[in-house]
Amino acid sequence: GQSANALVAVGASGLYIHHNRFNQPGMITGGRYRGVTFSNVANSDFRFNDSNSTGTGLAAAFMLQVLDGSSANVFKNNIFLSSITVTGSSATINIDGASAAAGQTSDYNDFFSSNAFNTGWLADTSYQLLPAWQAASGQDANSIAANPLWHNVAAGVEDFHPRSSTGRYNPASASFVQDAVDSATIDYADPAEDYSLEPAPNGSQANQGSYGNTVEASKTTASTLCPVV
Repeated sequence: GQSANALVAVGASGLYIHHNRFNQPGMITGGRYRGVTFSNVANSDFRFNDSNSTGTGLAAAFMLQVLDGSSANVFKNNIFLSSITVTGSSATINIDGASAAAGQTSDYNDFFSSNAFNTGWLADTSYQLLPAWQAASGQDANSIAANPLWHNVAAGVEDFHPRSSTGRYNPASASFVQDAVDSATIDYADPAEDYSLEPAPNGSQANQGSYGNTVEASKTTASTLCPVV
């Protein structure tokens, strides 16, 4: 059957992959889908990215794969969302045994699935995200599994700005608008990351995803702001 990939890196070192959006909004209805795959990749940095896949009838689907002895890579502040049905194998994150032994760093990510089985594979063993995965892998201690509440990622729109009751950037009007709900990804990147490009109020912490630490970052929600005394 057919196979589709969003990003495949093979035999590379020193990659810097930041602030990208990978979208499969139900356009693939069969075969295999692989979102982001690192194969024998070393010393690379994958941060502040959005990856979305929706669809039915897939034979297999993986949102993030780290394979073939990949080593010393960093995966932080990313958002992965899947809303798919498959007839075979699937996982939100898959790290094979050789890559797990070689060492990776994964944290402050959002791994969300609309399906009950939101799983991670580690050395060919499946674990439920997040608690079982965290215990088995030693990764993602500060990651979450929450709907990022992107505005509209449908084909032809592809607006990945997270919703915010304080302000979400609207590309159509080039202004900030207020939503009725707030994304859990706001102010949830690694606290050590730079947030200086985000508009006020920004909670002194960057957002997860491709708009984190950019001028189009969704604004900090009122419930998380510190009171003025």
